[in-house]
Amino acid sequence: LYLGMKKLIILLLFIPLVSFGQNELKYFNKGKKSFEKENYDKASTYLNNALELNPSYVDAHFYTGLLNTKLKQYDKAILNYNKVLELDLHNELAYLNRGRINYILKNREAAQSDFKNAIEIDSKFIEAYDNLVLVSQSLKDYKTGILAITKLIELNPNFRNFFRRGLIKYRMGDKVGACKDANKSKKLNPNFSLVNQLIKNSCN
Repeated sequence: LYLGMKKLIILLLFIPLVSFGQNELKYFNKGKKSFEKENYDKASTYLNNALELNPSYVDAHFYTGLLNTKLKQYDKAILNYNKVLELDLHNELAYLNRGRINYILKNREAAQSDFKNAIEIDSKFIEAYDNLVLVSQSLKDYKTGILAITKLIELNPNFRNFFRRGLIKYRMGDKVGACKDANKSKKLNPNFSLVNQLIKNSCN
């Protein structure tokens, strides 16, 4: 009799927990769909409902970050991604998105650090390399920019990336290297007009 009663108590305790999880997922899915339909007021309400039920719901914090970014509420979005990374330190997308916001807010060193962290988690994260090149150029940290764009070329060897590396080399004073990359870019896309000026400046 005692064992039977114990099982019943465990079952009664278990049912609300299952219902609780289903409710937070229901609210999250509604919030996600509302966000995708650009119904941001409803998205905010549903995501907040999910977080009220589970304050540690990583995906709900992440989508709230996306929502606040869309609404250009950047300070709030930073806090959302901070919370995501507090709960999931290896969330490379949160680092990427926070880095992009930091770049917009002109927190360039913080942005660079975020992109580096994203790459440490995923060494083939093309978007993170792309953004790291951009922020490193703005900081005139050409060494980091060259390393990032070289890796990006390994992952995606298109004319644009050869041009970007050539431009960084030119700014570093490496005209020979700039000329080589400019010609590679030109060969991959003869109609890319911007490369002609780089060739003119670096190859003569």
